Amino acid sequence: MTPVNSPNLAEAKQHFSDGASSVAQQARPILKRATEEVSALAHQGLDAWHSGTQQVRDRAHQASDTTVSYIKDKPYTSVLMAAAGGAALMALAAMLTRSRYRD
Repeated sequence: MTPVNSPNLAEAKQHFSDGASSVAQQARPILKRATEEVSALAHQGLDAWHSGTQQVRDRAHQASDTTVSYIKDKPYTSVLMAAAGGAALMALAAMLTRSRYRD
């Protein structure tokens, strides 16, 4: 058996330490670049999110304006359409509750 403090073991420890240091030095710039790229992608994602939410807000505002304009132009038709929609929803709710209690 080889003693624990033999020259070969000390040399192997030194080679291992040198190799580990070399790998760490090579990894630093790669990790820095990866971190920068992840940060850039995160910023792009946030920008896309903000842009998308702004588009949704704009479309909702436009739909609201269009609806108000339609109601002002055709109030009776609007009331009849709302009543028909409410009646359809009530009929659907009645059908769903009836089928639950039958089973």
